[in-house]
This record gives sequence, C-alpha cells and structure tokens, in this order.
Amino acid sequence: MAASVLPFATACALPEEPGSSASDTADKGAAEDAEKADTDKAEAADTTKPGMDDVKIDSCSVDPTTKFPSAKVTITNNSSKTSNYMVQVEFTDSGGTRLDEGMAATNNLAPEQASKQTAQALTEASGSIKCKVTDVTRYAS
Repeated sequence: MAASVLPFATACALPEEPGSSASDTADKGAAEDAEKADTDKAEAADTTKPGMDDVKIDSCSVDPTTKFPSAKVTITNNSSKTSNYMVQVEFTDSGGTRLDEGMAATNNLAPEQASKQTAQALTEASGSIKCKVTDVTRYAS
C-alpha cells in the first residue's frame, strides 16, 4: 500500500502558486535562504557593537544564599572617552533553556579603567548554569 501512495503523492505535487514552475519554487527557496543568511549576518553584527569587547564574564554560578543566577563581570573601557555602561547578561540552564536575565552597570569609567560588577537574575535556579553577555550599551559620560 505504501508503494502505491508514494508515486501518487509525487505525481500530484503541484507548484505553490498557479503559473509557477519547479524552477520558480527553487528560486523562491534560494531567496528565502539568502534572506535567512542576511538575518544571521545582522544578528552576528550585533555582537560586534561598540562595548561588547569591553565586558568579560569572570564567573557564572547560582548564589548559594539567594539561589539566584549570578555573573561577576569585568567592564574595561577600551574607548577614548570616559563612558557609562549597561550590560545585559542572559542565564540559561545546562540544556540551554533561558532562565532569566540580569543587568550590571557602571558610570564614569575612564579610558582603560576597569570596574568589577555583578549581574544577577531574580528567578531561583539550581544546578549548573551558563551566562552570556547579550547586550552592552556604552555611551560617553
């Protein structure tokens, strides 16, 4: 029975739009792939925005007292102007499921000066977690 269904389904396959051909459908698929690649490049470009290289995660753990995810970060001003920073950190469990996010900030950081800060979530967690800097806003103070 399966052998007779498969040829029938193949023979009945039609292009998505009337008047289009298989090559039109292939071209449409290629265009969608190109659009996705452009989106992926745009998202990758966001990770190189000014200030992203200025933040390093020093440690990532669940605070034993509060049970909240916590990331200790070092913010180093690599710009030529005294700057303010807002850093967003995402916390995920070991399987990659998003738990929460936290913020760290520092103001009036001179060029080449470093500041140690803590980003903390407000949702209890347990076990192993991962921390990732997802956004940095740096602006001259």
